[in-house]
Amino acid sequence: MTTSRSTPKPSLVPELLVTSLEKSLDFWCGLGGFDVQYDRPADKFATITRGAAHVMIDQRGAGRNWLPGALESPFGRGVNFQISVASIDPLVRAFRGASWERESSHLQ
Repeated sequence: MTTSRSTPKPSLVPELLVTSLEKSLDFWCGLGGFDVQYDRPADKFATITRGAAHVMIDQRGAGRNWLPGALESPFGRGVNFQISVASIDPLVRAFRGASWERESSHLQ
């Protein structure tokens, strides 16, 4: 677990329900440059940050899931996130270097 005392406190933190915490952390942290601020490994839960952007990731079927209705993959259809970064170039290089493409296998 990584903790940053200088991370700005957000006014809104989305919580995303995912099928694989590990794959999601690979995407958000490995490619997107986020850091794990807090995690509960037994619950398959993590709060990740990049600057003032904070996201909670919760693996479906582990820990405490709030499911208001039936879920169908891909989750989160219709939601968009805008995250400000100092420079987009490092992110573009990371995604290209990983040969990442928008496929359902990456979004689960």
